[in-house]
Amino acid sequence: MYQQQPQPVRPGAFLLGIALAVGLGLTIPYTEMFLKGSRLAYSHLPVGPLVILVLLVGLYNGLVRFRPRWALTRSEALLIYAMLLAVAAMGSGGFAAWVLTVPTAAFYFANPGNKWETLFWRYIPKWTHPDLQSGAITSLYEGLRKGQSIPWHDWRVPLAMWTLFAFLFLGTWLCWALLLRGRWMESEKLLFPLAEVPLAIVGTQPQAGRAGVLTSRLLWLGLALPLFFHTFNSINYLVPSVPRLQIHNIDIGSSLVRKPWDVLNDLRIYILFAVIGVAYLLTAEISLGLWFWFWFVKAERMIMSAAGITTEQHPWLAGMDPARWQEVGGFFALVAFLLWTSRREFWERLKRAARLGWLRREHATEPLPFGLALLGFLLCFSGLVLWCTAAGAGLGASIFFFLVFLVTETAMARLVSAGGVMFVEASFMPQDVMAAVGTSRFSPRSLTTFAPIGMMFFFEQQEILMPYLMDSLRVGRAGGVKGATYLAALVAAFFALILTCYYMLLRLGYTRGGQTLDSWYWIEGARWPWDFLAGQLNSPTDTSWGALSIMGAGGAFMLLMLAAQRHFVWWPIHPLGFIMGTTYTMGIMWFSFMTGWCTKVLVQHYGGYRLYHRLRPFFLGMVIGELTIAALWLLIDGVAGVTSHNVFPAF
Repeated sequence: MYQQQPQPVRPGAFLLGIALAVGLGLTIPYTEMFLKGSRLAYSHLPVGPLVILVLLVGLYNGLVRFRPRWALTRSEALLIYAMLLAVAAMGSGGFAAWVLTVPTAAFYFANPGNKWETLFWRYIPKWTHPDLQSGAITSLYEGLRKGQSIPWHDWRVPLAMWTLFAFLFLGTWLCWALLLRGRWMESEKLLFPLAEVPLAIVGTQPQAGRAGVLTSRLLWLGLALPLFFHTFNSINYLVPSVPRLQIHNIDIGSSLVRKPWDVLNDLRIYILFAVIGVAYLLTAEISLGLWFWFWFVKAERMIMSAAGITTEQHPWLAGMDPARWQEVGGFFALVAFLLWTSRREFWERLKRAARLGWLRREHATEPLPFGLALLGFLLCFSGLVLWCTAAGAGLGASIFFFLVFLVTETAMARLVSAGGVMFVEASFMPQDVMAAVGTSRFSPRSLTTFAPIGMMFFFEQQEILMPYLMDSLRVGRAGGVKGATYLAALVAAFFALILTCYYMLLRLGYTRGGQTLDSWYWIEGARWPWDFLAGQLNSPTDTSWGALSIMGAGGAFMLLMLAAQRHFVWWPIHPLGFIMGTTYTMGIMWFSFMTGWCTKVLVQHYGGYRLYHRLRPFFLGMVIGELTIAALWLLIDGVAGVTSHNVFPAF
């Protein structure tokens, strides 16, 4: 049982965290929508919160070193990072980036050709978007005319309803993370590799940064690598006559055009210093597994290509190739395995909660007692379901939809907590699973209700919520932050960030015209869920037994690999990477994971654990350096008026 004594947090530090959440809420929309550069909240080790921590520990605490009382303590610095980490993505592609565009795109982009008005307009609740007669939607995309003002009042009800949904969404996955926290952190002792980065920055002394990794010379050597390459290539972006050092999108597969080798036609190499650095922190079996399963799927697809198995020839696959359906089965099998192996511990914690009292924490650093976390999960989950039923969805369909969310959120949190995967992705949407079951089994009103939710809270899985919450809980726990303080800080940061995001998004949309901003958020991505919905309504499907069978086979294979990894100490390949083998992001990260794995294996083979531990600051420097340099160039771009310059992640 974790027994660290809670550490005090001064009101000034709490307020500083809220002020920084407001700052992120104003900055994220501007940098993503207008500058279109490196994204501050993208990935599960996001640039914004980490760079803020570096500045607080390395710069602010350094400046006030002669006034120790002014310096942030370790607990205060970690609380600020934890609260920003938990909510930053909800100000970006994890919610707020879509909140104006997705609900309104159904009306703005409707035309006689796509027939959206007759297909699904009648199923969209009026309280999810501004009044169609007010002109607020047209002005949002085309900008205000002379003499017009921003129609704040037209957005009061829609934004209030979506904020309610987002808060219930946050509460659901926070409570679910709290239910899993004891098992993952105390019993299984997962690595939480991404949380190791802020913990290393802050160090172990009471004053943040006094014994942190920022004082290591090796860290600055590691930081020099991304500094050199990204600075050189950024100069090339500004002055094209300067040569470019190619570290992204290196083509190694386009010459492979004959079957079955054409499966490798899209093979690329991306050198991501942050991913290499994180891979060095992982166990060898996990880092090996993350890139091994990518090549396993490639080999599998080559065999299927040679056999002539394609989605087009087999419509019973419901629109996805077999490798992706087996990955869906892997998601469900992984979560079923995790819950089954946790069952006794859950039961023991329930009995302990009953003995102590449902309202009593086992330890002061717990944000909620176990019993209240369980009740909170059930209430917030039910709130999401009721929100959807109020919008017109069926009760059973809503429960099914959010159970798919539960599976994917849990599996992706495991990828981050155990595997340190910065860019998680699933090759499917909840609607794809519904297609396998058969869209004809769901009412048009249900499908319409789920269309914007899937886009706003799931599509950009690199910003999916639960992994942030698990890492945030890990950081708060390591900082000895009192549970009630952590919970209050997280809720305050959520509202501070979301409300300021709304303000900035409305101002950008109406003053500049949404069509001049980032086209993914305002045009292509905003249209996508409605195009997808139109396809579902125009061509309803029956149950795809072929897809469900392949899901079952993939799930059985995943369970077999999990059993092997659990029972055989010598088993060299962790199965976690199996559920990302088909994804676009693993196609980008595989080389960096392989490089980090090779480096670690060689270091441990020739230098042992002592050399491995000694070199950790160097690889932490690669991680901190790549994210910090991205923020630095984003600042330079903002001052210089440069747009579309993406240093990190550059895809």
